[in-house]
Amino acid sequence: MENVRLNPLVSVGIFAPYTGWLSLKGVQITGEATIITREDAEEFSDGLSIYQWQKSAKEIGLKELPETFRLMKLSPTQSSF
Repeated sequence: MENVRLNPLVSVGIFAPYTGWLSLKGVQITGEATIITREDAEEFSDGLSIYQWQKSAKEIGLKELPETFRLMKLSPTQSSF
């Protein structure tokens, strides 16, 4: 995430698995990223509740978050569907 700290202008693509032309869904969001750490206690807690980290952690075998875990918040300036 050091590269984001140096240049916070990012673009993120989100898509659903392609199973045929009628299933094509996605969005691209461009904006400014902010890295959120445990030091930002309230925002970190809010972000974790939105992210639902327990589901992802279970998929990769984690029982708790590593101390170095960080979140990234994207403040959009543009989006395309």
